Amino acid sequence: MILFISIVGLMLIKLTFSEFNESEFYFRLLGVFAILDILGTIATPVLNNIRGTTANN
Repeated sequence: MILFISIVGLMLIKLTFSEFNESEFYFRLLGVFAILDILGTIATPVLNNIRGTTANN
């Protein structure tokens, strides 16, 4: 999950410092990694709750 966060962050930094001359594929790829990042963020606490683990274990 940290990998997806890093990829999205780096892609956004690249867009910030460039002139937005990227292709449509770049923005689609950014969307894919953003969705994977969000799904991982949502799934982590849900799966921990199902397994019955807490942060203290």
